[in-house]
Amino acid sequence: MPDKSQDKISVFVSYSHADTRPRSIVDMSRLGVLMSDIKHDLGIHDGRSPFRILRDAEGTLTAGDDIDATVSAAIDAADVGLVFLSRGYCRSENCRFELQRLLEKGKRVILVELEEAWTTADYPEYDALRDRLSGDLRVMVWGTHDGLSRRYGDPLPNVKYSEFMSEYLEAERRIVDALYHARREIEAARGREAQAAGRPEPAGSAPDAPVNVVMAAPTSDVKAVADRLERAYVAAGVKVLRLDRTEADRDPEAAKRCIALGDVFVQVLGAFPGRRSEALGDRPVVIAQHDIAVDAGIEVSTWVAADFDMAECGEEYAAFLGRVVTHRTSFEDFETYTLRLVKDRQSLRDASDRRSRVRNFAGGDVPLVSIDAAEVDADLRDRIKDALEKHVYVDCIHYETEMETLHEAVQDNDAIVLVYGARPEGQKRAKARFRYFRRLRRTVWDEQKQRMEIAFGDASPAGGVPCPSGPDIHVIRVDDDVDPVSMTAFLESLRMVAAEESRP
Repeated sequence: MPDKSQDKISVFVSYSHADTRPRSIVDMSRLGVLMSDIKHDLGIHDGRSPFRILRDAEGTLTAGDDIDATVSAAIDAADVGLVFLSRGYCRSENCRFELQRLLEKGKRVILVELEEAWTTADYPEYDALRDRLSGDLRVMVWGTHDGLSRRYGDPLPNVKYSEFMSEYLEAERRIVDALYHARREIEAARGREAQAAGRPEPAGSAPDAPVNVVMAAPTSDVKAVADRLERAYVAAGVKVLRLDRTEADRDPEAAKRCIALGDVFVQVLGAFPGRRSEALGDRPVVIAQHDIAVDAGIEVSTWVAADFDMAECGEEYAAFLGRVVTHRTSFEDFETYTLRLVKDRQSLRDASDRRSRVRNFAGGDVPLVSIDAAEVDADLRDRIKDALEKHVYVDCIHYETEMETLHEAVQDNDAIVLVYGARPEGQKRAKARFRYFRRLRRTVWDEQKQRMEIAFGDASPAGGVPCPSGPDIHVIRVDDDVDPVSMTAFLESLRMVAAEESRP
């Protein structure tokens, strides 16, 4: 199996161990939170991320290591150096050697100034390095306000309590944007090299197979909720694509490609609309991704907590929430609803794929028959299915399919068989579905000239409530076996002959 890590963009992180010491009460540091935010936006914890981090507090190397062969090898393997400058950094001989080696190896460097020390403090040993770095990208996580130097997100980045939080978020966005920009340039260079050498270009990071759920990029205040929802989906066997783990988080064309892969677009909304991006039309990412999903025609489900107060939001974001929120419920209710929705959409997609395959295989001559049954009548459904599929193509409707999606579930079908068993639950379902399909049949016959036969797979006990009957309604009796006479009559209505030699 090829090593996919070779296609990723390797980022060597250079920082001072002093900047990662946690504050005594919360066991976190400002740099630690910033790095965590960056890794979240890069999707580092997802195997599909186009990036990999070669060195950070969670890696095999720890801050403050000697510049030995291991660290040198990591720098040599890096595509980008992400350097966090501070007083502690400038005082560290090891940090200075890391920066020197990054420059000696010709690596592109992104400088992140955590405080003013880099530009104002007197560190003569860095004078030559400052000159060499004068053309590299700098992102300042500090600024001058009211004549005083202020660190953004100080003492810890927190949307409610930190000073200059909006400036912190903007700085973090610029760092991530710079890394994605570097990635595009590096991959373009790799592609040119591969083309010149006659090799295939490196694979992109976005998946190319359909998924059940595309999840919008969550803002930091609802990330934990989005992560919890994702875990619930995965545990239920649902395939999930998170936009914040691909370049789609900032590239509208990539977002369109990713969203088009999904059955359902799920968006967990918090108190903030996300960072603005010029690439997204100078709109916040939350609003931009929702609009892209709506334009794509995908099913969209949005959620905010039931106690969410829109009065605390800005005017633009509050107006957006007022027009798009589909669920203000408990988390558990939203999880249950979207899982059912996903299963319905999956069933529809599977049915459509199966219909396409059989029509292509048989030239469109084999009738398509759906079977609908309650869960308690699954055994009866399977017996009818075994008898029918010798002569026609059979598609079983998932027992959780809601009434409003039945039309799509049987689109282009030639017949529907409703299982009418011995239990009241199954009988009630069959009668309700019969009323629905009887009305639908008038529509497709009159307007679309499409045949739709209706049959009951009748297993009701003697003396019990019989299934509906009447003109143009077929009844296939099911006892120990499926009655061959009533089955043949039903098949003949589909212009089939239930003889062995007539099988398609």
